[in-house]
Amino acid sequence: MSTVSRHPDLKGILDTWRAQELLASAPARIDQHRKGNLSIRVTRPDGSPAPDGIRVNIRQKTHAFGFGCAALSLHSHDETAAEAQYQKLFMDAFNFATIMTFWHDIEKEQGKRNTELYLRRAKTLKAAGIRVKGHPLILPGVCPGWVPKDADGGRDAVRDWITYMVRTFRGVVDTWDVTGDIWTADNQKNGIGAWVRKVGRQQVFSDALRWTLAANPNAVTLYNDFALDNAYVDLVRGALLGGDPLHVQGLEAHMDGAGWLLEQLWVHSDTFGKLGRPLHWSEITVNSNDLEAKGPQSDISTRSGEARQAEYADAMYRLLFSHPNVSAICWWNLVDGDWGGNPGGLVRRNLTPKPSYDVIRQLIHEEWNSTTVKRTDHRGEVSARVFAGDYEITVDGSDSGAITVDVTAGKATRRVDVTL
Repeated sequence: MSTVSRHPDLKGILDTWRAQELLASAPARIDQHRKGNLSIRVTRPDGSPAPDGIRVNIRQKTHAFGFGCAALSLHSHDETAAEAQYQKLFMDAFNFATIMTFWHDIEKEQGKRNTELYLRRAKTLKAAGIRVKGHPLILPGVCPGWVPKDADGGRDAVRDWITYMVRTFRGVVDTWDVTGDIWTADNQKNGIGAWVRKVGRQQVFSDALRWTLAANPNAVTLYNDFALDNAYVDLVRGALLGGDPLHVQGLEAHMDGAGWLLEQLWVHSDTFGKLGRPLHWSEITVNSNDLEAKGPQSDISTRSGEARQAEYADAMYRLLFSHPNVSAICWWNLVDGDWGGNPGGLVRRNLTPKPSYDVIRQLIHEEWNSTTVKRTDHRGEVSARVFAGDYEITVDGSDSGAITVDVTAGKATRRVDVTL
């Protein structure tokens, strides 16, 4: 990969001294933080080493790292062919997905909870081997109108909602953006806002996390926010000091212009990672429009904008994948216009992939894929340094069939024994 920016809009973003330094050193960090050692020993039935030259097939099934996208329009296409194309594009690229679970969409009237579409989306993704996250359980600004507007009534309604959703989706969706943007509750004239004003953000956050774990002890909990500031840091610190079950921090990056400085992404990953919880860059938007366009024209993807988006995506993914504190990267729009009408998707409105889709897929499934074939040495062994994830191993001439193993990143070696 060339680390020199080629698109004129990216000058001053990808070609700064710090950005160049970070990108040049990314491959070494990727090897250090994303790979592990795999050792396979092949023996005869009597326990003696297999002869050298036995073919060992190592196939990577998935990454441990979360490469995700929001499945905003899954099961929402009128035409069967369009739905099939959407699903193919999604499942060919990603191993992690976010589905929308907004309270005001699912329970517009009190007690009438329509989860059918959302469960269908989650089950389709899970059946394809994709991990699913629900977004969100609560957000202060999208509280249904029927929720009582007093603090106690708001609290009770939230507890009932969280408990219902987490139990209903348990086993299909076990990862949740429990809440986010909680600072926006201060001025909300709804039950969540009243509850926050009465007991404070920290208590509301604590209650929501604990209710989630009570409903599903195996749940993975996140806090998600676009305001990456001291208030976020203080909220997370307060939760950890209070023993609250917060597992992951979600950082949003809906970018205006050509994209954020790479060093800005790096500093945020450093800062929030020091709090001691893994990071998901949970909502990423990089547009492919003409930056000079105004009004409706600014929502149109252009060839130049798509080239810029692809170049930025390539650099950003390399950077974030190399950061030891980051455990997932989640693009927001798969398709232009899925959210807010903007051209921030990896796929055009007609469901043809942009260059950015091809770039990201190539990184995940080709450059960062450890599928390989090796042959045993004189000791009947093969070794490989591979990306952390799940693998299927087969050995020619063995009756053992396919063996599935997981490899973790680090210095430890995952050892596998196979008998011919």
